[in-house]
Amino acid sequence: MARHILQRHADFRRLFLGNSMSLLSSTVTTVALPLAAVLMLHASSVYMGLLGAAALLPHFLLGLPAVVWVDRLPYWRLLVMADIARLVLIGSGALARVVGPVTVAGGAVAA
Repeated sequence: MARHILQRHADFRRLFLGNSMSLLSSTVTTVALPLAAVLMLHASSVYMGLLGAAALLPHFLLGLPAVVWVDRLPYWRLLVMADIARLVLIGSGALARVVGPVTVAGGAVAA
């Protein structure tokens, strides 16, 4: 019975699959980004603390104003745009590593 219900709702299946993939990639990034900073860039504990603070900074600065603005936008389009923006931002770090050496300010150059 449940299978027939999900077959009729293709939009929900796409939303569910896309959101699941987004959450999986966010979880991997939460672990991989600090690990890459330590192993590849030899980041110190100070830089690791700054990296953790930088991850929370948008929530504090943009939280309430963004809620008012986002509430007026279509939900589906907003999810897709946010995932594309995340892909571009995280991909730019990987692209920078491929193009040349990446450094932590005041830290060692990655080999």
